[in-house]
Amino acid sequence: MIIDSEFSHYANLEKQLEEELTVEVTEVTSIDRALSFIQILPDLDFILLNINNFEAKEFVKLENFLIDENIDVALLVIGAAIPDRQKTTLLKFNIESMNFLDLVKDIFIKNDIERKKKSAQLFTPVEIGYILEHRETPFPVDFFLRIKRSEDEFQFIKRLHANELFDDEEIEKFKKHNVTQLFIQKNDYKTFLDFSLKINLNKKPASKMNSAFNYHLTREVLSLMGVDEELEKTVSTNIKEMEANLASNEALANYLNLIKKSPDSFAYAHSSLVALILNKVVGKFDWDSKMIREKICYAAFFHDLTLVDDKLTRVHSEEDLYKEATVEYEFLSQSKLRDKVFKDFEVEQILQHALNAAIIIEKIPSIPSGVGQIVREHHGSKNGIGFNNSQSISLQPLSMLFMVVEDFVHEMMKLEKITKADLQKIVKNLSLIYLKSNYKKAVEALYLIVDA
Repeated sequence: MIIDSEFSHYANLEKQLEEELTVEVTEVTSIDRALSFIQILPDLDFILLNINNFEAKEFVKLENFLIDENIDVALLVIGAAIPDRQKTTLLKFNIESMNFLDLVKDIFIKNDIERKKKSAQLFTPVEIGYILEHRETPFPVDFFLRIKRSEDEFQFIKRLHANELFDDEEIEKFKKHNVTQLFIQKNDYKTFLDFSLKINLNKKPASKMNSAFNYHLTREVLSLMGVDEELEKTVSTNIKEMEANLASNEALANYLNLIKKSPDSFAYAHSSLVALILNKVVGKFDWDSKMIREKICYAAFFHDLTLVDDKLTRVHSEEDLYKEATVEYEFLSQSKLRDKVFKDFEVEQILQHALNAAIIIEKIPSIPSGVGQIVREHHGSKNGIGFNNSQSISLQPLSMLFMVVEDFVHEMMKLEKITKADLQKIVKNLSLIYLKSNYKKAVEALYLIVDA
């Protein structure tokens, strides 16, 4: 956009801009008219203002408008002015010079890079296997195919509208071209997760544990960890309060109800043990409180919210993605092993389950603040993706405690029978792993519990 009272001396410049950079030039004779254009013009690269033909207050008016509306466009000024914006530049050379053209080209290159980045950032990938697994179910979001146009440029083409189904011909095209991911707009991701959760709940099996696992929730075993009937009642009360609190959220209420109705399931035993033992561990810290105990109860029962079945829930580390393989797959390389046991979209669900569960939880105002952060960080990653064993001290203290206790429960649930010596051995092994900050303090608290 060029703002001036007369434009004949811009003819050569406009010709070069249109021929070399294939852009359109808009001529505007007043600041007020420029303001109205700026609001509607898409992808405005720069504004060239000849301040010599306007009053100083007009320049201030234009700058204030760009600042107030947060419009990140380069403003190039011919004449004397005092700029307040970082992207306002007073020109020290003639617009007919090569210096000016080089400046403009540099602006266009930077803007082009930024647009490409922003375009890519507007979308997030989802594994096509998950979508095709539910091909008879219309999703409430649009799906896009990403096409690579150049080394750093992608184009996103809509392939399916919300609430429509893929036809067989489209699916065959995906298979033929080895398409592994589709994309959805980032502002639709929460909608996608909520809908996926409802699908998962409809198909989530109430799988039974091996009979050996039933030892873990008996009064005999719980007493080895100092979990008395009073603490069981406290956690039971917290669960009932969660139910009442989430009554208006159908998906989460159904999820909690499903776990409760499956007392022999891995998910029920795992969640209950984490909640009970975390309560014991937190009790060893000065900052223990009723609110803290409510938070850890939510985190214990909802941290694996987005995982579909027990096969996925049992994966506790990157190594578990491989260890789940049976003997018949031993001849395969490790990289092939994971693909053989888990489908691609299942691997994606496992690696992103902490992040996805946190996204859902943090959108529900009735869930106590901070629960989402514990869930996001419960495998050691600040961003909730993958498994991180670095014992980051940037995690919040409750997340550190959660990690240690979940490790303890994970090892405990591998055993057929449990003795005090078994529990002490698990804690000793954890003491060799967790050596920092609140991680170490959590292990020390476990020592006090199992040695009591």
